[in-house]
Amino acid sequence: MLLFNENIISAILNSDAMKKNLFMILCLFSTLIACAQNYNLSQAIESIDAKNYDKALDYLNRDLKDFPAKAESHYYRAYTYSCQEKYPQALTEISMLFRLFTPKDKELKADSYELKGKIYAIIDNQAKAIENYD
Repeated sequence: MLLFNENIISAILNSDAMKKNLFMILCLFSTLIACAQNYNLSQAIESIDAKNYDKALDYLNRDLKDFPAKAESHYYRAYTYSCQEKYPQALTEISMLFRLFTPKDKELKADSYELKGKIYAIIDNQAKAIENYD
């Protein structure tokens, strides 16, 4: 009897319908992961726009807990720290961010240099500010 059940299971798993169903399940799973990646970041950006920086940091920390190498979330965390006038934390975050850039991150990299330069200008370190704008 056990052999019969194994044959039925094998036949079901090898059927075209089952392969299509498994493919659909994998696609759905991938979509859910992509949505999860974007949810916390989009909520953080909305919170930043509303000047609710603590809430933004909560969303960014959640996002980075799940996706620690996500450069965009590190940038927004640095930006949020700078909005809170927590400049040392912002600069630390930017330093970490520079290690995560990929070749496709050109605009984000430029924005990060600009933010770093602005922070140095605010804390009255003109030499380092100019260095980051060059």
